[in-house]
Amino acid sequence: MSKASWLLRASLCALVCALCGFACDRIPEQVLRDEQSRARHYRAAFENEHDENVQLRARLEKASANVPEQAACGSQSGPLPVSK
Repeated sequence: MSKASWLLRASLCALVCALCGFACDRIPEQVLRDEQSRARHYRAAFENEHDENVQLRARLEKASANVPEQAACGSQSGPLPVSK
């Protein structure tokens, strides 16, 4: 095998490897769009759940403020009276 033939094969192999590397490195646009869509969906779901939690906490605080101290759970000073 001559030196020129070896050099030609080596450069051809390097070219093929480089082309394969570039081809494998690219992500199809549709896959990227799908991933972005899923990310938007999860972010929207998280934000909606967060907003619901904030609203529920506000309702709970408002309801707790309207309940007299005696009727609140765990705030009674003794055992309940037993009726006979």
